[in-house]
Amino acid sequence: MWTLRLLSKLKRCNFSLSNELEALLAEKIAQLIPCAEMSRFGKNGSDATTAAIRLSRAYTGRDEVAVCGYHGWHDWYIGSTDKKLGVPEATQSLTHKFQFNNIDSLEALFKKRKDKIAAVILEPMNITYPEADFLPGVKALCQEYGAVLVFDETVTGFRFDLGGAQNFWCYTRLSNFGKGIANGMPLSVVTGKKEIMQLLDEVFLFHLWRELLSIAAALATIEKLEKQSGIQKITTYGTQLKEGLEALISQFSCSDFLSVSGNPVWSFSIYMLMSLKSYICGKHSTCKRR
Repeated sequence: MWTLRLLSKLKRCNFSLSNELEALLAEKIAQLIPCAEMSRFGKNGSDATTAAIRLSRAYTGRDEVAVCGYHGWHDWYIGSTDKKLGVPEATQSLTHKFQFNNIDSLEALFKKRKDKIAAVILEPMNITYPEADFLPGVKALCQEYGAVLVFDETVTGFRFDLGGAQNFWCYTRLSNFGKGIANGMPLSVVTGKKEIMQLLDEVFLFHLWRELLSIAAALATIEKLEKQSGIQKITTYGTQLKEGLEALISQFSCSDFLSVSGNPVWSFSIYMLMSLKSYICGKHSTCKRR
């Protein structure tokens, strides 16, 4: 039913200009995501993370950012990695890393930078589960030092839970989501509290940023996830895959160099190359050390 209704609304429209489907999706997100009082749509995850950082800087009047995880290719983040070629040093100096599940590393950063940090942005989970007190501890530090807490849910959003990872770990002030909301179609979302998001009246984000086909896809995807227990099915299939891989690793005695990590909906095979080399050398007498 949604498909037919969406197709009727897509007739005779300009796919890059405003359409009522945007309002429908924003209302749906507000029902699902705890922090989502207002939303803006982009076309990729880097759009959304950069939007969250710009809004945080505008809201706090500060420039610096604390990061943990991967947050896209734009200068503000990629300048803190080994892929920083072409990023001005002045931009690089504004972004600081802290360690996942190490609240002391973030607290030390706050104490050193004091009132200069505008936002703390992190993935609530990627390969490793957060320890019980880590995310609440991050939130508490942000409240103490006046920084905006941003969850980058490009990975966790609409895979772990329809309400995002914040729905079962801790609430935040801004969040961003990626193409998982639209079943792989090019769409991203920055969403959050009204007192921050309303700065969009003055903060410039995206030019011809709308992706109406993807917005329609998101509405259809969310409906299917809700009505057909989509998250539960993804979790079930992912668990079967993860357990199957672990059984094969055990069967072929590969646990010294191969493991599986992460949540079933987003799991990773991890290779330890030095152990793999030792394994191969032990199996083949013709293998020579170099």
